[in-house]
Amino acid sequence: LTVGPNVSMSAFHRALFVKTAATRGGYVRGVRVGPGVMVRSTEEVIAVLRNYSDPNPANPPGWAPLRPSQVSNLAFQGVTATTTLAAGQFAGGDGASAPLDGLFLSDITVRNFSIPWLCSGNVSGRWTADVAPTPCI
Repeated sequence: LTVGPNVSMSAFHRALFVKTAATRGGYVRGVRVGPGVMVRSTEEVIAVLRNYSDPNPANPPGWAPLRPSQVSNLAFQGVTATTTLAAGQFAGGDGASAPLDGLFLSDITVRNFSIPWLCSGNVSGRWTADVAPTPCI
């Protein structure tokens, strides 16, 4: 999946949002966002969450996937944003079986934030020097 170039968005809770949970299964990989993405008036610019709490309503109660969902190789490049709360958050799963890995951040500028990046769980990736504020991955 590729988003961009030259996308403008505003008035979102989370503008660039990838979510999954233990009750969902499947995979998210190879997502590319940018360049030329402008985000205005949002609470969080980027959020990648492996701990999204809602179960899949299409599955019966108590259903669990055979393997944890996989989230990897996500790139966010060329994003300029103003926000009111946080630059963003990355929430990996607990332990080695549910990582959030292969994140890449480049040419990202977030202005007017109260909280920089938030990270929790098993999260890894890399970023370039032109990312502000400095990410926690």
